[in-house]
Amino acid sequence: MYRCYNALVNQKGEEVMVGILIVTHGEFGKALISSAELIMGKRENLDALELNFGDNTDDLKIKIIDKIRGMSTLNEAKEVLVLVDMFGGSPSNSTAFAINELRNDINVECITGVNLPMLLEVSSMSSAENLASLREIALRVGCESIMCLKTKVGM
Repeated sequence: MYRCYNALVNQKGEEVMVGILIVTHGEFGKALISSAELIMGKRENLDALELNFGDNTDDLKIKIIDKIRGMSTLNEAKEVLVLVDMFGGSPSNSTAFAINELRNDINVECITGVNLPMLLEVSSMSSAENLASLREIALRVGCESIMCLKTKVGM
């Protein structure tokens, strides 16, 4: 499917992308990025953080804050979409605390239940849509991509 869109641009006419950060238990986020790049090629302003056994959640919160600040200043977007693996887990809780600390500086949204179709869609649209639109796209695609294969193909 081909999309026709106007890229988001800054005052200098340069393309601006919404940053996308994936925060997960273990290396799931890095694996999602690797899989997405296998399909779509290298993506800019896309990164992952992980929480491993024995890691401190306060340290993760600090890493999330630092990563969001870095992504928001990389190309003047000041908008970052965070995708986490599951609601209520340590990655989503640390993200919630980070968003609360950044609420006056950077526009951040967080979607739980990240999956590959969601990541593919939002990363392909991160220079064409604002954060609010990407949030809605992530929610829609995340839900629509979960289905029973046998039912879908008529088995």
